[in-house]
Amino acid sequence: MTLRDAIRQAGLHPTPAQLKAAARRTKPVAGPKAARPRRARAKTPEGQALRAILHGLASLHIPRWRIGVGAFRVGSRFVKMGTAGLPDVVALVPGGGVLFIEVKSATGRLSTEQREFQAACADAGVTHLVARSWDDVEQRLRMRGAA
Repeated sequence: MTLRDAIRQAGLHPTPAQLKAAARRTKPVAGPKAARPRRARAKTPEGQALRAILHGLASLHIPRWRIGVGAFRVGSRFVKMGTAGLPDVVALVPGGGVLFIEVKSATGRLSTEQREFQAACADAGVTHLVARSWDDVEQRLRMRGAA
């Protein structure tokens, strides 16, 4: 339990300055590894595929971005991020062009919003790929001469 959790559990409401001072007093004094938090590993098949796709694109030095879409709760507030239907990854393909990648598990299906985005990409002549593994992305890149 952190000091902040203990204060909250006790029902106290410290000022931001008090919280900042407490954090300075309780920071670990271990080596550089202890200061860095460990990254969570992907636990779902879709998360594992997404991780492999991002790693594969990085290994080919293809600029790529992970788009975070979703929602979460902060206290009593509900916070939304992004726009429903956007793909998981955007990549800039060598030779010009954009590749939108929607990552799905072996049994995953596109939502209505995702199908609408896929149709908009087709209308605009932009490549949209539903990938279930790195192999799907690599095959598309080879077709375009980028892999």
